Order: sequence, then structure tokens, then C-alpha cells
Amino acid sequence: MKKRTTGLRWIVIGTAIFIIVFVVAILWLNAMRSTVKVPVAKEDIAARTEIQEGDLEMKDMPKGTVTKDMLGNMDEIVGEYSATKIFKGMPVWRKQLSGEAGDYMADVNPGMRALAIEVSLPQGVGGTLQPDDRVDVVVCDENMAITILQNTRVLDVGMVASGETTEGEEEVAVQVESGIVILEVSPVDGEKIVYATVNATVYLAKDPYSFEPVGTTGADPANVFGPASPIQ
Repeated sequence: MKKRTTGLRWIVIGTAIFIIVFVVAILWLNAMRSTVKVPVAKEDIAARTEIQEGDLEMKDMPKGTVTKDMLGNMDEIVGEYSATKIFKGMPVWRKQLSGEAGDYMADVNPGMRALAIEVSLPQGVGGTLQPDDRVDVVVCDENMAITILQNTRVLDVGMVASGETTEGEEEVAVQVESGIVILEVSPVDGEKIVYATVNATVYLAKDPYSFEPVGTTGADPANVFGPASPIQ
């Protein structure tokens, strides 16, 4: 009697598994039979290319193959820049667009360049800089300090942190040591900044929203340690 009960139990379990697999297969086949229209590349689209409406065409794809990261509307794609090559006939994923990937390069103005410099906390306004801030670039060596650029746009900011812990400790004390600031500069101004970072110390001064250019002649030992300027 016990063997018969055990055998019947396995028959029930096997039947249930068969029914589940059968239902899943039917649902999958239905999803593959039904289609949705999605934009695909009409021809190969090279990386770093502004995508135009003529670069795309609508194509029927099985509904079961369409994922949430796949863009289904041309309006989401046209006017964006491709971060990677998009092959002919392939749909477009969010990560393939420079804007969707968080790539600041799509926002660099014509004729300008993105230049990264490493700054300590004091040099980088105490780590308070944010993308799209404006800064002055101040260069200092043993002979002079002078502002070489004003109202320079910040494209991106990243902090460089270090941590130390001893054996058995779960918490790690993290200390921000320096930061990487990416500035939008002309090629000529980029050369000035690179030369300054190699031969002097570069400081960034954060500009107010109501920026107005100010002419400076720089500071040297004569005017820093000379007679104090009268109070205005």
C-alpha cells in the first residue's frame, strides 16, 4: 500500500511539472508570435555620430525579445549621439547613446575640448564643485600667482578617496584626498593649463551665478608683502 501511495505521489508531481512546462512554453510561443515595431539602424551608424531620422527605420520584432532598455520610439533617439557603433538592422539600447550613458562629451561645445586635471581639496574649492559650475583657473609658482582663465565651465567632477582599516574591523575610514575636475576649454587654453599643472600649482576659484569678468595683474612678492592697500 505504501509503495502504491509513493508511486501515485510521483505521478501527481510529474503531471504538475509537465503542466507548468507546457503552460510556460505556450506563453513563450505566443510572445514570440506577437510582434511590436521598434526603431532599428537602417545602415551601420558609426560611434560619435548625431543620429538623424533617416538613419532609422521601424521593424517588427518578436515581443518576447524586446527589453525595457531597448528604445521603442524614434523621438528618444533622433538628435542623440551614438556612444558606440550601432550595426545595421539592430535596435538601439539606452546605453548606446552618449546622453543615456552619462557621457558629458555629447554636451561639449563645438571647438572646445574636455580636459581633466587633478586637484587637492583646497585647490578644488573644498570638493564643492558640481557639473556645469563655472570656475576661474589660478596658477601659482614661487614667483607669481595669476588668474589665466575666467568663467570656465566644469563638465564633470570625481573624487579620489582612500581608506584604511586594521584586521578585525568591519568599518573602513574613508578620506577624500583629491579630485578630478574636467573642464571645457579651447585647445589653446588647454595647453596653458597643462603647462601650469606640470610647472606650477593650479587652483580653481568658483564663480558666482552673477559672473562679471575682472581684470587682474597677478600677485608677486612685491605687492603681496608690500604696503597694505587702503580699505575701500
